[in-house]
Amino acid sequence: MVARLRDLFATYAAVYGDRFYTALSGGYDSRLLLAALLDAGITPDVFVYGHPDSKDVQVAREATARIGLNISASDNAALPEDRVPEEFPAQIARNFMVFDGWGYAGLFSGPQNYRSRMTRANGRIATNGSVGEVYRNFHYLPDGRFLPRDVVHAFYFQLDPAACTGEFSLEEYTDTLAGEMARAIGHTGGPLEREQVEMLYPLFRGRYWSARDAVINQRFGTMVYPYMEAEVVRPTYTIPLQYKSMGLMEAEMIRILNPALAAVNSDYGFAFDRNPTLKYRLSYLQSSYRPTWLRKYSYRVRHRKPASFPYFLTEPYLSRVIDTSFPHMSPFFQMDRVFDAEAYNRVATMEYVMQNWN
Repeated sequence: MVARLRDLFATYAAVYGDRFYTALSGGYDSRLLLAALLDAGITPDVFVYGHPDSKDVQVAREATARIGLNISASDNAALPEDRVPEEFPAQIARNFMVFDGWGYAGLFSGPQNYRSRMTRANGRIATNGSVGEVYRNFHYLPDGRFLPRDVVHAFYFQLDPAACTGEFSLEEYTDTLAGEMARAIGHTGGPLEREQVEMLYPLFRGRYWSARDAVINQRFGTMVYPYMEAEVVRPTYTIPLQYKSMGLMEAEMIRILNPALAAVNSDYGFAFDRNPTLKYRLSYLQSSYRPTWLRKYSYRVRHRKPASFPYFLTEPYLSRVIDTSFPHMSPFFQMDRVFDAEAYNRVATMEYVMQNWN
């Protein structure tokens, strides 16, 4: 796996030279990208998203200090000084056009999302770590065979039927997703072999989560997606699960490419040149061996109560761009029961499209 990354990043260096910049967080994938860039002789500009006190920012600062790189920080969740309700309609209309009417979390956001992307249009090449979990056990499922609907229950029940009207059928939802999964990997029926479960992450999840985003991001300047390259992805289907589990193999890849980076602590509570802590191992095993039928209730438990929404999803802002009685979406959603900000954002986005572009 390291050899394949080295070949790819040697190509990047030959084509683009030293003009890269990359995000760094406290996890595996962004650190592996930085390690591969440095191994290829590329010294990138590095940035981190988050509040100055967040663990991501603290870990990223420690990592770059260890290897002698500077890092810039951007807090996209901070309240901007220019959050003026009167300017909100123009901002959302711009989001609609710039992001092609789409965004995995919806169109509604503060201005920082647009501004941070615009900084890419300066001749530098951005790297993106989407689909980096190909080196890990993304679905947190133990070894064995699973039906497609088991995978739906384990990972794709990010919904609460109580937030929907009678138009929603849980069984139809499950069957539709299971059928789409099967088609994505050419499965014709029966349980999935473990290799097929691993294929689902890049070929199903990666397609809807990252593929279109990859196209849209090119509007802001050249961006490369190393973990989405076919020669990187294909061999990961057959990696023994014991190496993917708990990030063991990806941690070792980081250590091979850059031991100094591997020696820095992570968001997981341990450095990547050390064994995972007992606390992390127990948490991992608890997640992996929890029955799939039980995991489908996790989202409902997490979002069973009203939560505080970001300012751009509150009435003073939303009411300037949509009718907040949700005339188009209320036949399908009970908006007073949608307690998840991302879900609310997506429904509001559909309402915005229907009210303004129908």
